[in-house]
Amino acid sequence: MGKEPFKMSVIICTYNRADLLKGALETLNDQYMPRGDYQIIVVDDGSTDKTEHMTKLMAKGMYERLEYYRIEHAGRAAARNKGLKEAQGDWILFVDDDILAPPDLLQEHFDYHKTRPHIVVRGPIINIKQYQIPDKHSASWRDYSSAFFCTCNASVSKFALLQVGGFDESFMEYGFEDNELGWRLREKGWNAQFNSKAIVYHYKPEQPKEHMTHMIKQAQELGRSAVAYYRKHPHWKVALATGLHPALKPWNKLLSSEFIGNLWMKSWDGRVDTMGSGMRSFLESRIFQYHYLKTLEEEFARTQAAVEEPAGPVNKHLEGARPPKGEPGTVGNKNLRANVHLQQKAPPWESS
Repeated sequence: MGKEPFKMSVIICTYNRADLLKGALETLNDQYMPRGDYQIIVVDDGSTDKTEHMTKLMAKGMYERLEYYRIEHAGRAAARNKGLKEAQGDWILFVDDDILAPPDLLQEHFDYHKTRPHIVVRGPIINIKQYQIPDKHSASWRDYSSAFFCTCNASVSKFALLQVGGFDESFMEYGFEDNELGWRLREKGWNAQFNSKAIVYHYKPEQPKEHMTHMIKQAQELGRSAVAYYRKHPHWKVALATGLHPALKPWNKLLSSEFIGNLWMKSWDGRVDTMGSGMRSFLESRIFQYHYLKTLEEEFARTQAAVEEPAGPVNKHLEGARPPKGEPGTVGNKNLRANVHLQQKAPPWESS
């Protein structure tokens, strides 16, 4: 007899953050769910640090269910598709490489799926500045993401992910690749439910002054990805979520003006070494917003002349995906080329 499939597969994509990844893996190993019921899949998006050595060492010394895969640097969508292809669990949990997982995280996700089929399960994402799980912490409204599918802490059946064709690998820069997949899940009738007990702690320390350059680059990438998301799904809800709705234009024009941008940057640059953490966080969020909105406007104008959005690339990391059992099928998706062939099975709650 063949080996029984795992109940859950945890997928983490990572890039040059070996030290943070190590802590995430340690907490995922220390779960109430029996180790034989879940696997952990790390997909390395072409790291140049010690990620590969560290993960393989942990797999030998601590984990029976930790698997490591490496791809050439292609972005988070491609990395997650590779993890999805290799996953053997009926349900897939996505987390980031800079989280810490309380011991009941996997069981909380799994128990929700057992009693509520056909759903996406989301949980609180609590930002912490100290790299340890707090003794006590209850989620507040700040920890509730409005995104339908946020890959820092979200789970859904593998069947659902293959049904919609996985992540769109044309998203190679930061942001919105998970929102775009969530949109397609919603179009297929999947619903999202929030489990307030399925908590992850997201490590967000105060960054050195030199980190500002990276933060601005990330904001610009997010702006370009937002336009790509809207081009694929030109719906008013997407327009509101990205800031592209016409009703927001006057406000966005103000917030992305050179005067406002220079004001925030001058305030930050002159006081960053002495200001309190609250004021620093406020100014950095305003600077991020300025560069995001400025890039959003420029990218939307640049692509306005496009008559038709070209099809996204073939999801090569999903080709030949083989869930444990079931009948073959072809995933059709207007955002992905039709020649993405996947082996598709019945939903786990309908399996014998």
